[in-house]
Amino acid sequence: MFDTDKSFLRFTAGCAFAAVATTLLNTQLPRFYASPSSFDEAVALVNNRFYMARQWVLLIHPFPTLLLAVGLFLVVKEKSYGFAVSGLLFTALEKLLEFVGQTIQLFTVNLHWRMAYLSATDSSERANLALYIKGFTAVWNDCFFVLWVAYLLAAVFFGLGLRKVEGTRWTNVALLISAFFTFVMIMSDYGRQAWLQPLLPVFYPLVMVVSRLLIGVFLWRKSMP
Repeated sequence: MFDTDKSFLRFTAGCAFAAVATTLLNTQLPRFYASPSSFDEAVALVNNRFYMARQWVLLIHPFPTLLLAVGLFLVVKEKSYGFAVSGLLFTALEKLLEFVGQTIQLFTVNLHWRMAYLSATDSSERANLALYIKGFTAVWNDCFFVLWVAYLLAAVFFGLGLRKVEGTRWTNVALLISAFFTFVMIMSDYGRQAWLQPLLPVFYPLVMVVSRLLIGVFLWRKSMP
């Protein structure tokens, strides 16, 4: 097997730290605007700078998170090629879908349909635009099942592969805990287990931030001569 490029590994560590920042922004920006109670309020969020800032963050987010997975792949493949490939494949699936979906959400739904809805004066035009917005929102919300299952599997595969790599105890634990909370989120949203919901608002963002921070530190250390 070829030697891992230390400078590129250091770059993926930087991507992991960038992913910490995008994760924090993604989870904290909603605190700066009220959750909409009606369709019209949801559409009007397109004029809220914090909401739109979050949309741009979500568009960028797949790239540093995919590249940190590449860094994990480069390390894990030396000990367990199967776990490394599996982790990277499921991450790639998640991030490709995430980027495509968020591209449509930002440019088509927000900057086109929602803006057109707010400026439209014809009732039939507004009704058609509302149908488009609601239709995409319903489809995109259910795509999160694929996103979360793909992340869960990637975290499990990378976690299992990291067991064979020295100095990865806490990184491994954080990955597997993030997989557990992703499973809780799937069961809460798609398994109709509402009693699990109170666990998520605090613990899930915290676990995701900590796991990506630990991955960044681990990759940075592995990149040292």
